[in-house]
Amino acid sequence: TGLSVQMIGFGGGKSWGTNTVTGYTNYALNGYPYGGSGIVTLATTGAQGESGDSGGGMFYQSGSTWYLAGILSGVGVITINSVNYDSTISVELGLYASQIFSDINSVSAIPEPSTYAAIIGLGSLLGVVIFRRRVVHR
Repeated sequence: TGLSVQMIGFGGGKSWGTNTVTGYTNYALNGYPYGGSGIVTLATTGAQGESGDSGGGMFYQSGSTWYLAGILSGVGVITINSVNYDSTISVELGLYASQIFSDINSVSAIPEPSTYAAIIGLGSLLGVVIFRRRVVHR
């Protein structure tokens, strides 16, 4: 808690702002079968997400390097000590880091379409050369 973060969203047009992490919570989004562990920022301490910002990034800076801390997931009201606050919940990526890196490392390279075009072109050229040699020698 207390970490200063930059939130970037696209709801209502590109938007960004600074806020401070208030805490962490387990959450479920109303009407959706998913949720998880989230990073909570309150509208009273800075920028607030809005509808459509889901998928935007939450970044923090350490020295001269920026890190992705979370992905904006939902906006709504959270109750702390019987007081309701407008808040933004972001998926806490640190909890999923091992799974993310495992998935990244398990993906094999996918050739570009131009690679296939080059292979087909070379194969065609080789076929023409072989065909011409057969025609010349007969």
